[in-house]
Amino acid sequence: MCSMHGDFINQVAKAWTDVHHHIPNIKLWLLHKKVSKHLTNWNWKEVGNIDKKVLEAEQNVLHLEQLLSSDMGSEMDLQSANDNLLDLINMQEALYAQKANKIRFCEGDKNSKYYHACINYRRKSSTIHKILSQEGHWISNAEGIANAAVHYFQKLFRENSISHSTINETLFDKEREFTNSLSLTNIPDENEIWEALKSIDSTKVAGPDGFSADFYKKALHIVKGEIIAKVQSFF
Repeated sequence: MCSMHGDFINQVAKAWTDVHHHIPNIKLWLLHKKVSKHLTNWNWKEVGNIDKKVLEAEQNVLHLEQLLSSDMGSEMDLQSANDNLLDLINMQEALYAQKANKIRFCEGDKNSKYYHACINYRRKSSTIHKILSQEGHWISNAEGIANAAVHYFQKLFRENSISHSTINETLFDKEREFTNSLSLTNIPDENEIWEALKSIDSTKVAGPDGFSADFYKKALHIVKGEIIAKVQSFF
């Protein structure tokens, strides 16, 4: 959510300093801890309770609309209030999306209400309510569905094997050459890492620390030294 604020980049630059370690993974972890603490405190001071801010902005817009309807207000003030309300709503939605991702990551496999709700939803989605038989009739009862499935596969496996034509291996020459040209064992350079980062959905997170792909995209010119060092250390 804080990445949508106008002063976000300055705050990251202020906190992403004075951490030294010869192991890239540990250095990046220490920087994450420092920046996370700084951004949390800054976000609470700067934004505060986002739900309360949205409610206050909505009331302000309604008040300005009433003033404008009575020829006592300004269209410019109303437009500014609407823009502020839209920004706050976007920040609120981003916060809720981030919290939902964190709950899914942290409680997805725990014996919690969220876990059981996910299991029940998947079970309901995977249930076969009816199937169309080979004769063109719909079967909706459980016993009939089971019998139709058994009969279908029994018939399928009892059929005589059909000889298939040989596959022309030259059809895959281009794909094979492309795969060989990728050089997957080479150390990736800055452009390759940036292209990979751009392909990631901005809302995706690697863990419950709250650092989404959007954070790295917007602050890459500040954090790229440590990010590149960590990625290249895997090779």
